[in-house]
This record gives sequence, C-alpha cells and structure tokens, in this order.
Amino acid sequence: MRNSLTQDKKTLLLGSSSDIEALANKEKADILVVSDSHGDSIMFSTILSHCGKDCDALLFCGDGEKDIASMIEKARNEKSFEDCLPPVIGFVAGNTDYGEFTIKNPDYIKAPSTPPRLVIKVPGTAIIVACSHRIFMAHGHQYGINGGPKQFINAARENNANIALYGHTHVAGRDYYGETLFLNPGSPSQPRGGQPPCYARLKINKNEIGFTNIIYQIGAKTDTAWQPPSLRQWWF
Repeated sequence: MRNSLTQDKKTLLLGSSSDIEALANKEKADILVVSDSHGDSIMFSTILSHCGKDCDALLFCGDGEKDIASMIEKARNEKSFEDCLPPVIGFVAGNTDYGEFTIKNPDYIKAPSTPPRLVIKVPGTAIIVACSHRIFMAHGHQYGINGGPKQFINAARENNANIALYGHTHVAGRDYYGETLFLNPGSPSQPRGGQPPCYARLKINKNEIGFTNIIYQIGAKTDTAWQPPSLRQWWF
C-alpha cells in the first residue's frame, strides 16, 4: 500500500507518521496539486491514475471532499488504483465542503467492537512540510481571494510559508510575492476565464528557494504542460 489511508491526528494528513516525516526531510519531492473538482470523482481519479504514482504527495485545495472520500473507497476496492496514491495526502475544506466526511471502517468486520464508519476531518487551512519547506494551503474564500491576494499573502507570511497553495477562483496561475510562491492549480472540472481543465505539479528541492511548478492542461489523449497568465493579471 502506497498510502496507509489513515489520518494522522496531529497534522490531519492521510499517511503514516513515518511517510509524513520522510516527506519533510526528503532532498527532492514531486507534489501533485489539485483543486475544485466539485464532485467529478471520475476526473479526479483519472488524474491520480495518470500521475499519482510518480508523486510524493497529493495536496488538494478544497471544494471536493466527496471526491477525496470516493478516492479512499476506490483505493480500498481496487489494488491497481491503490498503487497510484502518493504516500502523503493533504486537503483543506472549500466553501462547498462540510469540514468532515465519513468512510467505511475496514477493521469493522474483523473487530465489530470498533465503529462501522470513521470520521475524516477536513481542516480550513493546513501546513505541510516538504524538503524542509513550509507549504501553507487554504481554499482561499476565507481570505476574500476573489477580491485580491492581500489577506492570503498576509496569512502565508504569518505561517512562515515560502509556498502558498489555494483554489476557489477556478483560475490557474502562479506568481511570487517576495520569495513566496503562490500557486493556484485551477479546476479539472469547472475551469473559468476561458481556461482549460487543469491541475499542477510542484517540484521542490531542499535548501533551494526556487521551485519548478508546471500546470498541466487536461487533454483528450494526453496531458500537456500549459503556461497560464500571471496571477497579477487577474488580481490587479
């Protein structure tokens, strides 16, 4: 199993404590970033089947907690899909999410004294450490992101993050404010602003400030790297 599919009580990430610690200390990491799937679990699972096994983590920026739940159930029922999941999975609640969901308890049949279903908590914000870099993740609605980046920039700085991930706008883009990378992967199911369905991959090296971040356009035959406009063009 590539992911333990258990929720760490401290970080609320899905994954074993050893895998979470390993991600924090890796020399290099390839992170899959998705947001705003809005119930399109087929599209979400297709992205994971396509590139999840090549990644060290999946970070989901909100509005699709039902798709996270569907991902867990699918992984437990299909070994081939289970093998596609990265060892660490993080997520935050969007404005259409409820902040928690339930899944079947796989231990219930063998241990009837345990609960038949387990509650998975979905935090409003999250901090993930990868290659010693602090990643701040939020959906963005709670910081008024549609009106501009100021509140979100301040929140990232208050959390000492040098990478900030968010969604909500359904508009993919990336920019630097100071030395902090701000990345929105867009939406794989409901893109806006004339953009194609998309997701992103973030490649991080330990002890380096710069990051390689590629946004992929989802195509009929293959996904291709795509250059979106700067976020500043949307915000200002």
